[in-house]
Amino acid sequence: MSRFLKSLALTCALGAGGMSLSACVTAVPEYVPLSGAAREALTSTEVVAPIRQSEIYIYVAPVNTGGQGGLIGALVAAGIEAGNASAAEEAVKPARDAIIDFNFDETLRQDLQSSLSQVSFLKVDGVRVVKDISLASINGSITNSPRDAVLMTAADYQLSTDASSVTVTLYANLFSSSPTMDAFKPAKGGDAKNVSGVGNALYRGKFIAMIPLDTPTGKRETNVAAWSADGGAKLRKALAQGSAEVAGKLARDIQQPPPPVLPAPAK
Repeated sequence: MSRFLKSLALTCALGAGGMSLSACVTAVPEYVPLSGAAREALTSTEVVAPIRQSEIYIYVAPVNTGGQGGLIGALVAAGIEAGNASAAEEAVKPARDAIIDFNFDETLRQDLQSSLSQVSFLKVDGVRVVKDISLASINGSITNSPRDAVLMTAADYQLSTDASSVTVTLYANLFSSSPTMDAFKPAKGGDAKNVSGVGNALYRGKFIAMIPLDTPTGKRETNVAAWSADGGAKLRKALAQGSAEVAGKLARDIQQPPPPVLPAPAK
């Protein structure tokens, strides 16, 4: 599987809220606020960042076959997408080479530590990156945690199709890892077999930072060259900025009070 497809699978799985790719076919809410009662009950939170991705990639848009469905349409789309993905893999190489020593995982870890440590009620006890994003690993990070709750923060970073911008996306899911916090799990939609299932999240959010190239052109190769120049200076700066932005957005959002529950209309 190409780096692009691996990253796409991870983004889809974690963005859907569950930790399995099959969750992508199920409509799930992207945002679930954290209740005031849950905030007050928290005594400690572990932050875990599952990041399988190790290199930046170029986003490849799905192919529109113009209404040609069935097997033929699927084969046509698959062939075009494979070609586009292969071309994108070749085009992104200069950018990868320029920032080969840039550690996005550590950058994000430090940003999450800095931002979330300022959220007093979370009582963050460390941030750690994990590269194993299997269901067993993710679930184990929750069930084996000695803290009250585990905040899963999955990140993705990519260049746009024409390489005119960098996008960093962060998916956040807060799960109970103690009997104390189990009481705050959603009343409906829970999954007893999969602790990292979307229905078990006490809080969910998705945060995006998009950093455009200062002098974009209509040619992908030229844009990649601009990001890659001077040892990838612009690309390094954009990734660092994107990481800081999404970590900050998460810290601000999780502190927002949930919307008031309106009374049912009179009959």
